[in-house]
Amino acid sequence: MSFAEDLLKPLVGEMSSGLGSLWGLSLTDVLKSPSEYSAAGDNFMNTVSSTVVQPVAAVVLTVLFMLELNRVLLVTDGDGDTRLRMSLFTLLKFGVIKVFFDMAPTVMKAIYGILSDIATQANNLLTPPEGADNPAVDAFFESANKLDWLGQTILVVIMLFAWLVHKGAVLLALGLVVMRFIKIYIYGSFAPMPMAFLASQETRSWGLNFLRSYGAAVLQGFVLVMAFGIYQHVSSEWAANALSTLSDNSMTAALSIGSFYMFMGVALGMTIAGSGKIANELLGA
Repeated sequence: MSFAEDLLKPLVGEMSSGLGSLWGLSLTDVLKSPSEYSAAGDNFMNTVSSTVVQPVAAVVLTVLFMLELNRVLLVTDGDGDTRLRMSLFTLLKFGVIKVFFDMAPTVMKAIYGILSDIATQANNLLTPPEGADNPAVDAFFESANKLDWLGQTILVVIMLFAWLVHKGAVLLALGLVVMRFIKIYIYGSFAPMPMAFLASQETRSWGLNFLRSYGAAVLQGFVLVMAFGIYQHVSSEWAANALSTLSDNSMTAALSIGSFYMFMGVALGMTIAGSGKIANELLGA
């Protein structure tokens, strides 16, 4: 074991261990449900939804129903059979919407559960079982040990900067996790209103856009998991392969690997910063 391995093993292991953590905060929080993340926040969301937004949304739903029924009566003036058929269809449509309206919190939880499960399953593949070896990391140090003292020293210095860049990306991701849950609580509290707007063809697009935007906020967790997963697999494997082919030139190998880790850290940070936009694009929001 070389001095480079002694110094770098905790850093490289941390950068290659999946979702990161900082100051006692962990990115695995992104996998939690709103109630698990903050019971107080979840309770406040449900209280606002049921006592503030839902009564107003109920009035909106009633107005939309009356307008739709009036439109049916005007369109079918003089045709009793068609008027009856379209009136019954309108009643049935609004009855279905009313069920979804009353179950708005349940609908939102179902959407969250389905989309967040994708992130959970991806994270299960990302994080190796406890005690398992990481072949790419092992290969990295096996090749690093072949460098001379100058190459190892340069590698340690550059990898320290790469670790700091990675920590910056983790800090950014932690901030986005907090912002994501704030958005989810806001969406959840306002859910009855767009549910009501689903009832009318003129306002349905607003309701559908709301559901897509909410889904994108949930799916942002999957994007974060994938970003760290790609960073973990690509950086450690590429570093090990490059070291094995460049070990005859320790200076070139150290500069190449350290620079690549820094480049991957910057790319990770940029991907994390754009994770919300990526999630929106995935759902067409």
